[in-house]
Amino acid sequence: MTTSFPFPHAELTKIHGKPSAATIKQLKREVFANLREIHSDLGGGNHGYLGLALPTGQYVILAGQPFVAPVHPGPLPVYPAGTTGPAITSGNRTYDRNLEQFRTYSDVKNAVRKQIMAAVEPRYYQELENDIMGYADVTILQLLQHLIRTYGTLSTTELEANRSKLSEQW
Repeated sequence: MTTSFPFPHAELTKIHGKPSAATIKQLKREVFANLREIHSDLGGGNHGYLGLALPTGQYVILAGQPFVAPVHPGPLPVYPAGTTGPAITSGNRTYDRNLEQFRTYSDVKNAVRKQIMAAVEPRYYQELENDIMGYADVTILQLLQHLIRTYGTLSTTELEANRSKLSEQW
């Protein structure tokens, strides 16, 4: 099932060549905006799906509570004989709500992960690929952390270039 979300960034800004601290910062800004755009009651309900891209500690500081990923509710419940109609209806509604929450979570996670992978050349994240599962189990957080850790540190040359720009006349 392909779901389309009203992301503010339908496509993330492409990073041509090796990612840098600046291009990763832009990528993160766009990913965060997309994740916040889709409403979620998870993690307090005020930050959409931002919990998919932040470490637990950072999210707790921001939201005041952890972002807990929903789990698939399993098969539709089987009710014992004698269960009343209203109890069955209530149980089915709860099941449907939990299933919809799980599906939306999964769809958002997959859509944003695909956006990141389309914006960055595969050679810059290929070490995260599993021989059997490919990138199916790679999270948004893992992708971002890998890019930051591997390519997001400013080099001495970049720092000097920034310092030179700051000293130039406007």
